Parts: sequence; structure tokens; C-alpha cells
Amino acid sequence: MKLLKPTWVNHNGKPIFAVDIHPDGTRFATAGQGDESGKIIVWNMAPVMEEEAEKNENIPKVLCHMDNHLACVNCIRWSNNGYYLASGSDDKLVMIWQKVSGSSTVFGSGKINVEQWRCSYTLRSHSGDILDVAWSPHDAWLASCSIDNSIVIWNALKFPEVITVLRGHSGMVKGVSWDPIGKYLASQGDDKSLRVWRTLDWKEETAIFKPFHECGGTTHVLRLSWSPDGSYLVSAHAMNNRGPTAQIVEREGWGTNMDFVGHRKAITCVRFSSNIYTKSLKKGSSKTQNYTMCAIGSRDKSVSVWMTALKRPLVVLHDLFQHSVMDISWSSSGKDLMACSWDGTIAYFQFSESEAGQCLTKEESRKVLEKMYGKGIIAANSQQASLANTIIESPAMLKFQQKQKMLAEQQAKKKQQQQAQVVTPVKMNKANPVVNGKPLDVKSQQIETRTPDGRRRITPLFIPPQAFDEGPPAPFNGSIGSPFKTAPVKEESPSDSDAISKKDKNEAEPKSRLDLRLTDKTKVQTEKERKISEVSHRESGTQKRKETTASQPTKKPRKEYTKRVTLTTTPLLTSLVKAVTERSVPPPKSSGSSQVHLPTPEVQKSFAVNFTFTDSSEDDEKSIEVENDVIIGATTFHKVKCLNRGQLIWETIIQSRGLNAAGNKYAVCVSCEDKTLHCFSAFGRRLLPPIILPAVVSHLHSNGHFVLALTTNGRMYVWDIKQSAATLKGVPLVPIMTGTSKPTLNRVTLTDKGVPVLTLSNSRSYTYNPNMVCWMLLDSSDNLLQQCSDHAQSYPTETSNESEGPLSQLQRLNRRSSLQAKNVFQTYPSLQKQSTLGHLENQLATAVTLKSSKEYKFWLLTYVRYLVQEVLEKRLREICEDLLGPVPRSETDSVEWQSSILGLCKTDLLEEVLLIVGSNLKLQRMYSEFQEQLDMVERL
Repeated sequence: MKLLKPTWVNHNGKPIFAVDIHPDGTRFATAGQGDESGKIIVWNMAPVMEEEAEKNENIPKVLCHMDNHLACVNCIRWSNNGYYLASGSDDKLVMIWQKVSGSSTVFGSGKINVEQWRCSYTLRSHSGDILDVAWSPHDAWLASCSIDNSIVIWNALKFPEVITVLRGHSGMVKGVSWDPIGKYLASQGDDKSLRVWRTLDWKEETAIFKPFHECGGTTHVLRLSWSPDGSYLVSAHAMNNRGPTAQIVEREGWGTNMDFVGHRKAITCVRFSSNIYTKSLKKGSSKTQNYTMCAIGSRDKSVSVWMTALKRPLVVLHDLFQHSVMDISWSSSGKDLMACSWDGTIAYFQFSESEAGQCLTKEESRKVLEKMYGKGIIAANSQQASLANTIIESPAMLKFQQKQKMLAEQQAKKKQQQQAQVVTPVKMNKANPVVNGKPLDVKSQQIETRTPDGRRRITPLFIPPQAFDEGPPAPFNGSIGSPFKTAPVKEESPSDSDAISKKDKNEAEPKSRLDLRLTDKTKVQTEKERKISEVSHRESGTQKRKETTASQPTKKPRKEYTKRVTLTTTPLLTSLVKAVTERSVPPPKSSGSSQVHLPTPEVQKSFAVNFTFTDSSEDDEKSIEVENDVIIGATTFHKVKCLNRGQLIWETIIQSRGLNAAGNKYAVCVSCEDKTLHCFSAFGRRLLPPIILPAVVSHLHSNGHFVLALTTNGRMYVWDIKQSAATLKGVPLVPIMTGTSKPTLNRVTLTDKGVPVLTLSNSRSYTYNPNMVCWMLLDSSDNLLQQCSDHAQSYPTETSNESEGPLSQLQRLNRRSSLQAKNVFQTYPSLQKQSTLGHLENQLATAVTLKSSKEYKFWLLTYVRYLVQEVLEKRLREICEDLLGPVPRSETDSVEWQSSILGLCKTDLLEEVLLIVGSNLKLQRMYSEFQEQLDMVERL
């Protein structure tokens, strides 16, 4: 046996938490903590295995650096075919890496990545740190476990689709492992249990507690492993007579009568070689014996290697590291072994054939597995592997399955064609750049302008670097003739790194920016600033959009006309909220505790409001100007002007001084000091006589044909200008703005459907339902159901965010994390399911209240996906019955049952719901039942 500790394999002195050797044996990956993020490094295996390659400067040692993870990377695993690399991190994300063509540089340094590994998929479902990942033997599934007490099974053929979430552990899950044919999945957690799950129905097969009763949560991970012949499952940390052991669980009957002993501290990781070995173990005997090999790492800094045919270990290496052993990996050849440690180093073992034995061929290994599992081994590389034994009971379901299979094949074929087009070689030169595999006609793409003096000016055209999907990575050629050259990793001294980090932090942000980040956003304002409304533009941090949210215009003095904020509305935003952030003056104290007083706007000499129409034929930039106290001779006038790019369009006179203004392409409204409200068309035609209100308007907003006014005496009005009708008539704000906390008004919004939304200083948002004649709570920052809902895996495959609408806008503004709530649901995992159901149902009801059809459809399908995943048939049936309606139908049914909701046809929605229901064969009877009834309705 050869032992080597290559000092050049390191993470600059930081811990290495995971190591894994690629199936082709030419590269390996390490993962751990980087300077300010998680770090993954892909290394060349040749300099580790051969001394000549290590000394040759032309052979690269480092192949690629990846630092996409925002926090420490705890685990990495290559897929069995070597096509993907999966990584799990403290940032709650699983990333799937894929090799693409070309090379790149390491950000912030001059190092060159010999290979380029790109993050192809980002998997979001866990709500805590991810501690382990494991690929199934047929690469159809990926399992990940987390400190949120759950195990997520991902569909590796359709990332980021989630097949199921396994819940049963009452503590952090620290390790997962598949059996050699993908029939079982084993997991071990801090709740002192080892659990085995069936992949046929994803239910618990058995739970083992006895060997772990005396164990404490002293290990960072608990990486268990299954033997390649399926006979044994070996756990990490177990106890026997107060001594640490690795518990052996027998496949037959799940017995726990044997264990591996000898380590002085807790076992952190166990890893079986993927090969089955054979050799003669008795001297002088020609009879061979089959066995497997297992490596064990412990907190006592030692590694032991065992053969299942021997009672003693093959080799034990004490004090191999200066800290705990964190991970172990075998090569596919079965002769090479690697281990990594918290001290930031790795160790490499190389066994000879006389020591390890001869590996069985694939055919011989298959026969061994048939003896254990029988000849009906589950078919590999099948997305429906867990349902292989499920019988399809109806022709409708069979037809549906065949149709889905055809669609999947067509999509796969289309993707292959696209990839084939991308990798088509095209000669590339300066005059003929290539983008997406096709020559780029620069002359037709470039933008040319002319300056006032007649000179030509050509805008530079960005040509992105080429990154082509190469398919499965070829074995790395580490020959001496390789042109690549990398320098050894240089370990920075603490003093240098501290000085650099301090310098970067001091230069990165000015002091004022740091103050804004570290202090509360609500600042003390002067009396004049309180009277002026502020425009709030908020965008989602996870999704970059070119759309601009339309906000209520801001009043400004006329002297600042050149600095006005221009607000843009687009046709795509007609269903969005017009959000306006207004911090009102705290209401004055009054003798009546049930009274609500809103601030009275300050009278200004002049102010202006801007609004833009991007859907008009010309580029309009209109503005409304209100001039108060214009003296002409002995008469005082008050003017309202509408201008387009500074040119007067129309002008009118009002009888009282203007206080508020709001406008859009349908109407322009001005509220006055004499408690009147004036409404004009976009071209100055008066639409209605002056509206008399019981008090002065404190807040004025418009969206489409609707106008909202809040008066200083705490009343709310909403009018439909087009219909000349009031939708809300003097609704009092007392129920939502009184109480011990005495909240103030922070934000007022109005949807294009005329639904008002009021957000208070306590981060609670309300609307008034005229049909129910009451206020309704839409959202709250302390909503535990929303914060702890586990519905992310039920999002559509093509997107992970809800469609834009008033509900998503509202919740993005009020979003706030709650560590206490998350801890509660982690302690009681059974409540997670109830919170998810409650949140999804609340989202549906809120979308109906806000009259947002797109969001209603989005949350309905998300809710159905979660019900299908959890197989909640009763709730699914209730939804389908409501969408289907009575069958057969009569004239009286049309009164009790509506065929549409928010303008969406219910039968069309049912068709989409049944497509989701049909994806789970456990619900095939329900699918067949409703599909037949839907066909009957469509024939009528």
C-alpha cells in the first residue's frame, strides 16, 4: 500500500468537508470553505498518483475553481455516469454542475481554469443547511438531506422537479445512502435513529434506534454507506458498551448483531468501494471468496480499511490528520482511496491487487445482486423506476402515460438537435465571430449613429464567450505535452488576508451606504418632508426584470421641475399594483378613541406630477402642474396644466387651491382645499361635476378607470370614473387603525380592478370586501404559515416564482424572515405539512379577493402539485368537483354553480389539474373518474 498527503491540495488552510473521485479516475473534487463563500475545486488525479506528473510543470494540478455557493459547501458527489457534479451548501441550495467547452479565469486572480464547469441547475427546497447528497445507482434520482429534518428526492431526469419529500426524522438528517439497485434509501440523523425508505412508494421500511441510544450529536456529518452486494448497511456514529462503533445492519431482517470497533471517538463517515472483490483469503487454499471493502473515518483523526470477509481491519492509520476525518471516496477501479479532514488536507491510499484482491466483472456482480434481490431487478435509467410494479388499471391512464412519454421523447429529441446545432464547428476569426454556433453578421447587428457635426459613431457590440455543452466529460489528459500550466495554490498569511479584506471593505461602500444598510429604513423627517409623498420602486432580488412598476406620482415644488421622477407604465403592468410609499404623520390625539385622523396635505405654491404612456403611438412624457394663488389684476386663480415634454397641451382653472393630484391615460384628478375632487380626461375635458367630500383628501391615487381617495376624517372612497359609480362609499378605517399599537398608514395601493390595499406601520396589509361588508387581512410580516411553508418544490418546472401581480408585489414588500418560527417547525416536522397547506389555501383566497386571475391560476396549480405529491385525495377531489360542476347539468345548476372564476373557464382549469393528477399512478382511479366526466361534459 502507498500513502501520500499532497500538500498542494488545500483550500488555503480552510477546512475541506468533502472529497469525491470522478468515475473515470482522472480527476477528483474537494469542497469546503472559501475566503468569503463556499469553494469547490476540481483537481487533476495524475499528479497525485504519479510522482513524475507531480514534478512536471506542464501538467496542471488544478482544473477548475467554482465559488457560486454563498456559504460553506458541505458535500459533493459525482453522478455515476460522470456527467454531473452535485454540491450541497449552508446556503440551503443544491447545485448541479456540468462541464462545458472552453476555459475561464478564476475571479479575482490570474489563475486559469483548465476546464469549465458551469452550474446548470439550482435546486431550492430545503429551509436549512444541506449536509449530504447521494445519486441513485441509475442516476434517475438525487437525494439531499438537511438540518430541516427532511430528505428531498429530486428527479435527476427533469431538474428541478421534486419527486417527494421524506419526513420522519425528528432531528437533523446528516447522511443518506442508496442500496446498489435503488430499491432502498437509508438515512441517519441526530434523532438517534437510522431509517430505511422504500423507493416503491417512498414509505418507511424500518427504523433502527437501539445502537444509537447513547450517541450524542458530536459529529458534523453522519455519512453511512451500503455495501455493493446489498448485504450490509454500515452506519456512522453508534455506541456499544460506551465505545464508538460503526453499526452493521444486515439486509436480511435488518439485524444489528455486528459492528466495526476500534476507533476511540465517534465515527463521522463510512464509504464502501463500489466493487465486489474476490481472492483466496486462506494460505495454501485455491478457493476464492467474494467480499467487499469499507473505509471508516473518525473524529480520532484516523482511518481504517476493512474487508467484510475478515474480522480484523486490513489497515489502520492513526493520527493521519490533525483534526476529524470528514469524508472518504473510492475510485471506480477499487484500488485508490482518498480521505479529507477538517484540518484542510487530504490523504491518498493506493492498494495493490495482492492486498485488495481482484474485482469482479459487471456480469459477475450482477449475478451476486440477483442472489440477494432476485432476477426482477428494478430497471435502471427509468424515471418511473419506483412505479415499475404498479399496474395501470384503465385505458385512459395508459393513453395518458403513452402521451406523456411521447412528449418527453419529443422534448429530448428537440434538445439534442439544439445541442447538435450548438456544437457544430464553425471557423472563427476576427471578421467572422460566432454566437450560438452561427456566424454573426456584425454589420447587420451593429448600431450606427451620427453626431451633430456629421461624424459616424458605432456602438460596440458585445460578443459573449463560447460555452458549449460537451456531454459526458472525457477523461482528463494529463500528458506531459499538455500546454496548460498552473502554479501551486499559494497560502496567504493571516496578516495579508486581513489587510486586504479590510481595504476592500473600506473601499467597497461609502459610509453613508453602510449607514443605510445597518439602520432602520424609517428615518426622522421634517414637518415639510412628511407632507410630501415618496415614490417607491422595489424589485425582486431573485428575478431581474426590465419592467418598471408604476407608482403614484410625487408632488414636487415647481422650482424642482427639471428633477422630477418619471414613472413608466407598460401594457404588461395593467394588472399590477400602483404602489406608493407614503409615511404619514402620526395621527393627533383626540378625545374619541375610535376616531382616525389622517394628515392634511400642506398647501404649496405649485407642484407637479409626471406620468408616461409607453403604449401610445408617440413617446409621451406628460406632467400635471397645479399652480395656486395666481393673481391676475384683482382676481386670484388656481390653474391646472397638462404638459408634454414641456409643451402645454391643455389648461383649466379650479375654484380652490389644489392639494393632491393623480393621473393616467384615462383620467386626471385634483383634490382641493374646499373638500372637492375634480376629474378630467387626459385631454382636459371635464368628466364629472366637482365631487363634494365630507373632509379634505389626504391620499389620492388612480389606476385605470378607478380613483381612490382617503379623507382626513378616516374614510375611504373608490369610484369607477368610466361608469360614474362608486364602488366603495365612505368606508371607515377605524377597524384597522385603532388599538393598543395605534398603527399609522405606510402605503396605499390600488389595483387595476379597483381593489384598494392599505399597508400599515405594523406591516399588515388590508383590503375592504364590499360583498362581505368587512375588512380582510391580506398579508402580514409575522405570518408563520408563509415563512415556514414548504411549497417551493411544487412550483412549475419552468419557473420558481409566482407570476407577477398585486399579491406577489405586496408580499415582496412585506417579506420578513423569522428564525423562531423556522425553529418551531424544525422541532415539530408534522406541523410543516399543515403550514404549507394553510399558506397555499390562503394564497388562493387572497388572489380571489384581489381579483388577480393570473395569480389565482398559478397558486391553484401549485396547490394541486403539493396535494398530488402528498397524495391528499380528499382535498384534490373537492377541487376537481368544484371545477367540474354538476354532471349532467340543468338550468337551475347555473344559478348555484358558476362556470368561470375571475374570467377563467373552470373546465379549462380542470384539464390542467388532471394533467398534474395523472402524473402520480397512485391517483389513477381519481384521474380516470374525472377525465370521463369531463369528456362527457365536453360532448354535451
